[in-house]
Amino acid sequence: MRRATWLGCSFVILAGVVGPLVSAQQKGQRPLPGRGTAYEDQTPKFNMDYFVGDWTFEGTVPDSPLGEGGQSTGTESVRKVWDGRFYEITIRGEGPQGPFTGAGILTYLDTPAGQYATRYEVTGRLALLKAGILGGDLGGNYSHFWETPPFEQHGSTIQLKGRTYLTSPAAYRVNTEIAVNGGAYQSFGSVFYTKQLEQKKAPAARSAR
Repeated sequence: MRRATWLGCSFVILAGVVGPLVSAQQKGQRPLPGRGTAYEDQTPKFNMDYFVGDWTFEGTVPDSPLGEGGQSTGTESVRKVWDGRFYEITIRGEGPQGPFTGAGILTYLDTPAGQYATRYEVTGRLALLKAGILGGDLGGNYSHFWETPPFEQHGSTIQLKGRTYLTSPAAYRVNTEIAVNGGAYQSFGSVFYTKQLEQKKAPAARSAR
């Protein structure tokens, strides 16, 4: 795999390809409280600002050509960049092979055919491009169905696919499957993300006169 130093160049490529196509995110309208859904109700657009903030993550993966299996934990920070058209990712974690850091970028595309999201991340020497459609329902539950292009790792051809379940305002999970050398997909574990919510400071007590 190529080194993480490619990340800066990849940002430029994504900006050139995706930037002109990215449209403003539109907020759909959910049914009014107290009434059922109607045929003409439209599914609200997913708002990528959902990801902005600081998250903790934990998950376990099996042994594979990608490396030794085991538990990984860490933090992930996401912030808006380039006039809000892109989202920058910063990753710090601890895994079976020791501490690791990573960086990445999220993009969003709203088209007449549907909503699409792309996550490009580089962790250590591993670069992954996860792209696919965003689906949702009137209840505000969304999923990102993604896959990677095939890539080479330690003499094997790997391809990943998965589903990111975006069903809670402050938590989501990513289920991943892996295929090796064109074989059938098998479970590659799940990663659980929890958002670190800002705690409001209690008002200072007034001093007694």
